[in-house]
Amino acid sequence: MTALFKISEQHSQALTIIEQMFDDECPENELDEALGLLDNIEASFNDKAVNVAMYIRNQEAEAEAIDEAAKAMTARSKALKAKAGRMKQYLLDEMKATQTVQIRCPFFAVSVRQNPPSVKVMLGTELPDALLLPAKPRDPDKKAIKSLLEDGVSIEGCSLERGESLVIK
Repeated sequence: MTALFKISEQHSQALTIIEQMFDDECPENELDEALGLLDNIEASFNDKAVNVAMYIRNQEAEAEAIDEAAKAMTARSKALKAKAGRMKQYLLDEMKATQTVQIRCPFFAVSVRQNPPSVKVMLGTELPDALLLPAKPRDPDKKAIKSLLEDGVSIEGCSLERGESLVIK
């Protein structure tokens, strides 16, 4: 089966030949034959393009199915981690209630330990700048910039660009 880009090359070559035939005033029957070949090339191109588009849709559907499976697995993972966290807190609370410091078994040891100190900052606390992290860089507001550019305002380093994309419905 011929690749799409080769069919495109054949189409371009056929158009060039047909233009030359018009310029050379070739006989009508030769011109009709060349146009018939061009129609065949265009039909081959369309068939191949449809097949490529079907392949693209198949790839997109498979990617979407993988995304959905990943979402389901992520949700399941979060649920399992949350349940493990609740069970861990439950075990810690009960060990503290019974003043049990350590439990050993052949598979693992469970123990209550003291964590290193951590800083808690109460909500609404005003701290000096020296105790604050540097501000994060801010992202540009592209909607506002687009609106201004569309209104004719010139903004240095900004422009509107229109790309192209393939749509398969």
